[in-house]
Amino acid sequence: MNKDVLYKVDSTSSLKDYQAMAIAFMSRSMFSAQLFPIILFLLISTYFIAEKGNNGMGIYFILGAIVYPFLFRYLYKRKLKKTYESNPVLQNLTTHFNFYEDHAEINNDYDPEQSIVYRDFYKIHVTNTHVYLMISSKNTYYFRTNECDPGLISFLSGLPAAKEEPVCTGG
Repeated sequence: MNKDVLYKVDSTSSLKDYQAMAIAFMSRSMFSAQLFPIILFLLISTYFIAEKGNNGMGIYFILGAIVYPFLFRYLYKRKLKKTYESNPVLQNLTTHFNFYEDHAEINNDYDPEQSIVYRDFYKIHVTNTHVYLMISSKNTYYFRTNECDPGLISFLSGLPAAKEEPVCTGG
């Protein structure tokens, strides 16, 4: 393997980063679960407005449909904060990334150095704020895009794992 480092990133995670990752990779079923109550609120509001002539109650359910996604996100972030704060491994974890022509080396205080050939990445997902390097469906390393050379973003975006359909619904 080639030993000339092309790009190097040192990233310290925060609660905000952890929440962004969790929301970015929120499962499709969880996303769909948010739609059901919204549709239900809208159907109930239609019933009250069209069938009962009760505009006040109809507007109440329309407001419920509008507020629900924000409430869901707030409660989800609160749950993530509890998880983050109860797990010292996640807090302020600094991860070191070295990117070579044919592989990446990733390490931090809790994981031994891993050398991963690019074709073995499960997925690579780039957002406006973060780069997510998935080495499996359950193990993701990430860093903020403002912590790296823009050339690295282009390099990673050109890899086969980045060409796959992203598994996320947001982020």
